[in-house]
Amino acid sequence: MSIKKLLLITLLAVVCASAQTLTSPAPPRGNTWYTPMGYAPNATTTLTASTIYLDSAHLANTTGSAVTCAFLDKTTNCNGSACQFWPTISIAANTVYEVSFGGIVVSGVTWSCSTSNAVVAQLKGALTF
Repeated sequence: MSIKKLLLITLLAVVCASAQTLTSPAPPRGNTWYTPMGYAPNATTTLTASTIYLDSAHLANTTGSAVTCAFLDKTTNCNGSACQFWPTISIAANTVYEVSFGGIVVSGVTWSCSTSNAVVAQLKGALTF
C-alpha cells in the first residue's frame, strides 16, 4: 500500500471518528406522554418539567381571529434563556394545525397563546428513563 493511500485512510478515519462524537447520548424512550385535550393558556404555563421526547401537537383555533402560540424548552441553554424550539406561530381563525416535532428531546415544556379559551390543544410524546 502506498504512503498516500495510508495517509488518506488515516485522515478519513480521524474525520469520521470526530464527526460521530456526540455531546450527550439521547436518553432511552419510555412510556407515552401527552397533555389532556383542552384550551392552551394565555400565560406561560409549564406542561412538564421532565425531559421528554416531543412528537406532535394538535392545535385548533376555534375563534374568528388569529391567535399566536409559543413553545419553550425549560432549560436556559439559549444565552441564559429558555430555548424556543418552535417559532411563535400565528394560527389563523378557525384553523387546525397538526405539527410533528420529530421526537426532539426537550428538558421540560412551557407554552402560551395570545388569547385564552381560543386554541384547543394537545401535545404527545414519550417519557425518558
